[in-house]
Formats: sequence, C-alpha cells, structure tokens
Amino acid sequence: MNSSESSFLIIRERSCFQLDNGAFIVKIGNENEADENKDKFLNYFIDTITDNLTKSKNNFRYSNSIKNFALSLYILGGKLTYEFLRLNLPGSLPHLSLLNSLISSSDSRISEGEFRFDQLHKHFDSLNVQYAFGSKDCTGIVKRIKYDSKTNTFTEFPSLLDRGVPVKSYYQTDSFDTLKLWFNSIDKASLLNVHMIQPVQSTDNSSIPSPYLLSAYGTDNTATANDILQRWWYIFNQSLQRNIRIIGFSTDTDPKYLRAMRLMSGFLGAHPHFQVHQHPQTFQIKIRSHWSWFYLCEQQLLLFFQDSTHLVTKWRNRLLSTTAELCLGNQSISINHLHDIIENDTYSKLDDGLTKSDINPKDRQNFSSCLKLTSNDLMIYSTF
Repeated sequence: MNSSESSFLIIRERSCFQLDNGAFIVKIGNENEADENKDKFLNYFIDTITDNLTKSKNNFRYSNSIKNFALSLYILGGKLTYEFLRLNLPGSLPHLSLLNSLISSSDSRISEGEFRFDQLHKHFDSLNVQYAFGSKDCTGIVKRIKYDSKTNTFTEFPSLLDRGVPVKSYYQTDSFDTLKLWFNSIDKASLLNVHMIQPVQSTDNSSIPSPYLLSAYGTDNTATANDILQRWWYIFNQSLQRNIRIIGFSTDTDPKYLRAMRLMSGFLGAHPHFQVHQHPQTFQIKIRSHWSWFYLCEQQLLLFFQDSTHLVTKWRNRLLSTTAELCLGNQSISINHLHDIIENDTYSKLDDGLTKSDINPKDRQNFSSCLKLTSNDLMIYSTF
C-alpha cells in the first residue's frame, strides 16, 4: 500500500502516535485488541465461576453467553458430558432444570407429530433458498411413555395416522380409566420416525445449508405404502403453499418406501388416486434415444434416492448370510470366499485390510467393513 493513500493515512492516525521528530509508534493495546476479543468468552467463563463460588447454589447467576454455551454443549456433547463438566467445574454451568426451561421456552421446541411448516418457511427465507430435498429415517428408542405438561399429552405411543399424517396431541385425556386402557391395549412405540428437509442452494453458493428438522414422532412401523404416499403428498403441498419446492425424497431400503417410490414415479406401475404426472409443477426428463433400459415416465414431479449407506450394508448382510445366496450375473459369491482370503498365509492384513470382525454377520450396520469389502485391493486378491 502506498504511504500517501488516504486509507493508509487513516489507519496510521488511529493506531499510531507521532513523535516530535516526525516518527510514528503504535499505540499500546492495539496489537492485543484481537487477542482480547478472542479470549472474551474465556474471561466471562472464569468470572462466572469466581462470582458464583462466593454465593450459595440457589443464587448462582449466568449471563446469556454462558447460557448459550451451555445449550450448545448439552446438544453436541450430550447429558453425560454436560453433567461431567458441570459437576467438576462448580459454578461454571447452569443446572439441567434451567436448560430444560430454556429449551421449552424457545421457538425451537418440537411437539410430537407436529410438522413445522411455518418455521420451515422462516428458515428458508433467512437462507434465501426455494428448493429442498426431503428425507426420512427411523431409529430404535427405549419403550416408555412420557407426559408432556406443555401440551397435556402422553407421548411415545405409536402415532395415529390420518391419511398418512400423524395426528398431533392425540393421546390427551383427564381420565385415569382411559389412560389405563391405553397402557393395556396399545403397545409402546419402538421407533422414532424423523423427517428432515435439506435446503438446496444455488450453484453460485459454495456453502451447504444445514438440514431442518420438520417432524418427529413415535411409530410401530405399521404404515403402508399408501400411507407413505399420502404423507409425501402432504409435505409437498404444504411446502409448495409456502413457496418451497420439494424436488424429491430419499429414504432407506424399507420395502414399503421402495414401493411408494415406484408408484409415485410410475416405474412399472401407478396409483389410481395419485396422477402426479399431470401436476403443473412436473418437469421434463430428456431421455437419450439409446436408453432402452430407462422405464420412467418423461414427466416427473419428484425425484427419489435410496440411502447409499443402507444399500451397501444390505448388500454386505446378504453376502454374509448363511441362508441366502448372493448372485452376480451367472455366478454366486458367499462368505467362504472371504474366509479363504483371511486364512490364506500368502496375504497379510496389511495387503487387503480385512479382519474377522469385518465378516461378522451380527454387526449389520458396519459401514467401514463395507468399504473394505468393496476396495480395489480386495478385488485384486479375490481374482487370484
């Protein structure tokens, strides 16, 4: 930078003193200003501990920055990590009861079975995006019933579906007999069904927006392919009313979801009540003339993807099965081929990276094993 430029002169005037001989020296403290800002939260953290140690536990006080830090730690690290730090650093972090009240009073609180389309709309407006992809997955949960005092609802029963959509706050009652009937006649939910919405940014934006949790609810996995179709249709239309275009859905390899994908896309079948190919939002797929294997309709409303992790783990489980046979073309492969490679003294673990734990069929979600089984090194040794 030229020393005569106006921007340089402004910086010199603000950050330096001029001596009688015309020389300039930097003002004390400016060099450390960035470091002070960097350690600002650390100073707050230490001050909070020292202040609270002089008070009784009932009078502990925490600033907003400490509360936000505590919430982030609790969400990212979990309850055990949070409690370990809180108990070993007295006065540093608020009690769990305060965190629960902060979460309950925030706008991000989620009620079971609620689809948060209005909050999704605000989120997309803040990101300035319009297109999104939907996804769904289930995870196992501990079977137990909880009472939500905010909504006066008993949660974690299997959600009742109305045209594929869970009925919010269905299990509400002030009658003990009704509650007793539910406990005796309705099994507890064994799975948590989660719907996520992934914003799709424009090509000139290199950052990937974080996904948004649309809904979560307990289920017993009894929903049919027709229920899934109606739920997708509901999510698509509700989002479209808020100027959010869902361009597709992705899910695991559940057969019911695969059937719903096939019916919605018109792949060798169609649903008489879902004429989605006539929707004004459909787009045109330009199919090459020599693609004789492409059976989809040229007009599509949604795209569908299967989770690659679930696909490859299903392939591995079929390969390691003792009762099923995996065929590739006219040939079959089995776990015996992998046993031969592991027990062959010609190869070492450094050559193929394969161990006995990689071919243990009990670990059905071992994705690192899938990477080894599909590696180029293993393919080379399996041909010998």
